[in-house]
Amino acid sequence: MWHSRLFDYHHTDDIKDRPRDQRAGAGSRLAIGAAVILPLLCAVLLLLAIHNAPGRDWTKGADPPTAEPAEPAAAELTGLTVSQLTARSCTLSWDRLGGSFSYEIFWSGDGGLAGGGDTVKGTSYAVAGLRPGSSYTFTVTPLREEGRGVPARLSCVTPEVAEVLGVRAEALDDSRLKVTWDYLDTGQEIDWDIYYGHERDIGETARCSTKAGQGHAAIVLENLYPHTSYTVRIGDEYGQATTRQAPLFNKWGMGLAYFSFFDRPQDGSWETADQYQEARSSFPAGSAIVAKYGVYCGYTATDKNFELLVMARLEDGYSYVKSEGPLVINNDLTWWTGGFYAGELGSFQQAGTYLYDIYIDRRYFGSATLTIY
Repeated sequence: MWHSRLFDYHHTDDIKDRPRDQRAGAGSRLAIGAAVILPLLCAVLLLLAIHNAPGRDWTKGADPPTAEPAEPAAAELTGLTVSQLTARSCTLSWDRLGGSFSYEIFWSGDGGLAGGGDTVKGTSYAVAGLRPGSSYTFTVTPLREEGRGVPARLSCVTPEVAEVLGVRAEALDDSRLKVTWDYLDTGQEIDWDIYYGHERDIGETARCSTKAGQGHAAIVLENLYPHTSYTVRIGDEYGQATTRQAPLFNKWGMGLAYFSFFDRPQDGSWETADQYQEARSSFPAGSAIVAKYGVYCGYTATDKNFELLVMARLEDGYSYVKSEGPLVINNDLTWWTGGFYAGELGSFQQAGTYLYDIYIDRRYFGSATLTIY
């Protein structure tokens, strides 16, 4: 065989014993075999090297794809909030994104309600045309030339309380106000909170209910102070009215002899204030002031029992109250005095004109005026 004659080295002696021409033929055949096998061996080694090259996936039969540069991340809207929420409107706000952006607004609600489609450059948007007691989802999407960003969404529910259209108040007498208001009917019974007060905060609350199908309501506020300005709030609407002055007190022959103001004495007492100085009607802001009044009255068979009320009000109508009752004046006394520290009835750091009223058993007894400059 060709193979046995080319590689069987056990027969080398036999080759040596052959004639020279035969041996030369054998050598040429060896050279020819080497020339054929060596290139084949190199090719095999080259294929092995390629097969084991890093990154080559022979199971897929193709080179791995070359990674392309990642696209920049889409802009994402943040900080979406809702404020000034009423039964029919609200305001949306969000964080400003860096770069040149505009913002697209859409919303959807109960029963297929939808709106929006507006595009704004700023970071807020006023929404109108909502319905009371409805759930809404608002979507704000950032936009720029490169395309749409990642939107933000927010849900909220409009108040079920009917929207108040207006509040009116009027005085019925010295202790009552009638309050009326109009509103948008919601188709349900509504419980109302009516806030009112005569000082700088609204501290009292009255309540009432209205049935479905109505758009108008009224309530009477009672046991109010006389000659006093009251502010009334229902929902987001306000009204204001002043009670009438009380009827004049006319009993026991009692009357107001004087009502005066003085610098506060060193001992701090109002009782002796008129013994050291003249009465004044105007003082600098921040002064320490006392008030003193004198009352005459007739003899009575029994002691005089009554409630005494002192009120001070600024020109702006707000009132401050000081109750001194109940008081008892002996039946045989025909003269008595009273007084107070004026700072108890308002802060005299504020310039203006203060009107003081004295009431006995809720009847008007007399007044005095004090000016702070």
